Amino acid sequence: MELIDLNKKKINKKYNLNEMLALYGFHKSYIKKYKKFCIKAVKRSLNYKDINHSQSKKFLKDFYNLLFN
Repeated sequence: MELIDLNKKKINKKYNLNEMLALYGFHKSYIKKYKKFCIKAVKRSLNYKDINHSQSKKFLKDFYNLLFN
């Protein structure tokens, strides 16, 4: 996500998986207890064929694009 400060410079922020799950709408305590289920729910919304709790680079990229594009 690009943020613009007062000097009109672009600032790129990288989000980790927990932050992206929170931005998606999961509560922090739910993420802490049921992270595997949160990942599976996101994969369902991305229409993945193989739905498991693994975190691949492709999944993180697709999830980032879902949130910010």
